Amino acid sequence: MHRALLIYDIVCHIFQCCTICSDGGDLQTPDHKLLANLARTCRSFHEPALDTLWADLDSIHPLIRCLPPDVWIRHESKVFCKKYLSPLHQATLHKYASRVRVLRISDNLNTTFQTLVAFEEACASGPLCPQLRHLEWFEIDPEMLPNLHLFLSPTLLVLKLDLWTIEGSDLSILLSLGTQCPLVRTAVFEGPLETEELSSAVSQAVCGWRHLQELQCGKLDRQAWAHLSETGTLTSGAFRLPSPLAAYITSPQASSECMTLFPEMSDIHISSRTVRLALDFVELMHHTPRRFQLTAEFTRTSQAIHALFVALSNRALDSPSHLKLYGSDLQDNSASAPTISFETMHPLLGFRNLRVLQIESFGTFSLDDEALKAFAMAWPNLETLWLYHSIWPRPLGITFQGLSHLVKFCPNLKRLALAFDATNVYFVGGELQDASNHTIKLLYALNSPLSDPGSVARLLKCLFPRLKRVFNSGAEAAWLWDDVNDRLPAL
Repeated sequence: MHRALLIYDIVCHIFQCCTICSDGGDLQTPDHKLLANLARTCRSFHEPALDTLWADLDSIHPLIRCLPPDVWIRHESKVFCKKYLSPLHQATLHKYASRVRVLRISDNLNTTFQTLVAFEEACASGPLCPQLRHLEWFEIDPEMLPNLHLFLSPTLLVLKLDLWTIEGSDLSILLSLGTQCPLVRTAVFEGPLETEELSSAVSQAVCGWRHLQELQCGKLDRQAWAHLSETGTLTSGAFRLPSPLAAYITSPQASSECMTLFPEMSDIHISSRTVRLALDFVELMHHTPRRFQLTAEFTRTSQAIHALFVALSNRALDSPSHLKLYGSDLQDNSASAPTISFETMHPLLGFRNLRVLQIESFGTFSLDDEALKAFAMAWPNLETLWLYHSIWPRPLGITFQGLSHLVKFCPNLKRLALAFDATNVYFVGGELQDASNHTIKLLYALNSPLSDPGSVARLLKCLFPRLKRVFNSGAEAAWLWDDVNDRLPAL
């Protein structure tokens, strides 16, 4: 045997390459059978192979099934312990559980309360998986939430909890997350954290993490906001803005002095009741992140949207690459939705590195070919342009000429959704031969009108040679767009 194979780290690295293809070859997963055979090959391979085999678990089934058959039982899709564990059983469990680095638990599929109670005896002296780095627990049963402590290791770096179904549960375990897992870098709390009790519990956990880099949660209290601003380590965040904002985000030294938020932030997703509230938050930020996403229930006026774009532009130390704005479905169907014009979006022309612009159900659009040309020339790296509203106002100012500008000046365009006037098919002539996009296969034309399906199909095929289908949301022209889709394969 080569001497290099006697070095633990080298052998582990080799064994990590023992994978098989799944999901049609797109996903590489560990080859458990091969790793088990390697663990039996020789003493040098035994420990590295076992460490690799047990490093990443999608359930606690393997931990249960490593015990003698008289200890556990299978019932339908579940495997669970049927009695308490003896010291010998506990030693066997710890032999393998101590190797787990990543654990994902889905209660309804993998876990029973009886199993966790049996594990309690084995965890009298510490967590079940003392080397755990990554924990995800989905569909937590309220009865099982207190058993979370079984998996809370001081080495934990990533914690993702699904809190949608824990109503009525004892939340005291959440209060101790900061002390039991002080090194957490990524924390994700999925679910409606709107109740005062749950928001307070999550906020206290956040206050215990001084190295937090990524946070996804709902509403936080004032103490948590102050802590996040003080540590300054957060690079990615998703949370709901409190209202009124000034009552939560102020300087600890002086209640009238606002804090400068998140100097290291590069990716942020905020949900807010109004655009005005989001604007106030942006004005407190140190700079505009590379990725900015806003979900607002009400936008009310185009002036508020323009002011938000101005604030983002003024704080752009470097051009953002992703800008996503989402409104509510109620507003999308409302006749009083604000109108987003070229003047509204003008501040975004300075974002030279913009790759994704997605504005959905935020308001109606009033744009023309010249506006689209200005956008295309300002954003040469654009990959996604998604301007969605269920009803674009008529008449539409964007024509095939505007689409040709996008194709010509945005060579990396991959996703496109907007409404355009497809009734005028006679004015572009030979210009389309100089511009074509070979990436787009699906086009979202929304409520675009048309009158000549044959000409529209030919023009779209000139612009997008690999186009396979056009999706539309306008009932009045649905059958005409179906005709276009029928013609595309033959062109």
